[in-house]
Parts: sequence; structure tokens; C-alpha cells
Amino acid sequence: MSAAPNLTDILTSIDELAARGQVSREKAFSAWYAINFYSIDEDDALDAAAADGGNDQGIDLVFVDEASESLMVIQAHCPGNTTKPTPKAK
Repeated sequence: MSAAPNLTDILTSIDELAARGQVSREKAFSAWYAINFYSIDEDDALDAAAADGGNDQGIDLVFVDEASESLMVIQAHCPGNTTKPTPKAK
């Protein structure tokens, strides 16, 4: 039985995805979430996350979850410094 991943393992996985997709850690985090929790194809998730921009009203990723027939809207924040609390605004 393998142990559950810890924060370091998760951040490493996100950073590897960011490097493959040539996106920031922040954008890679929303894609990583969709890939790992909704089984979204990696390329599709990275494409959707890359569309994030200044006038997106805080939306980082949108996709259709076919299993539940739902539109999923994700807002994600992956801090660079994980040792201090994230501000409420994030």
C-alpha cells in the first residue's frame, strides 16, 4: 500500500506539468486538479488553463464533466510560498 502524496509530491507534480505545458505553476495547478480529480486529458486541461487572463472574472478553468453532465468552473490558487497563509483575496 502506497502512502498518500504529501504537499511536496503534489507541488513537484504541478511543476512538472507546468514545464511540459510551458505555463505558470498557477495555471498548471488548475489543470492538475482537473486531470487528477476529473480525469481530463492533460492536453485539454493545459489548453483550457492557458486561456486564463485578466478579464476572466477569477475563472481559471472551465470544462464539461461528461460523467455528471455538468459544467465545471474552477478557480485555483497555488502560492509560491507555502509557509505563509494565503490572503483572503485569493
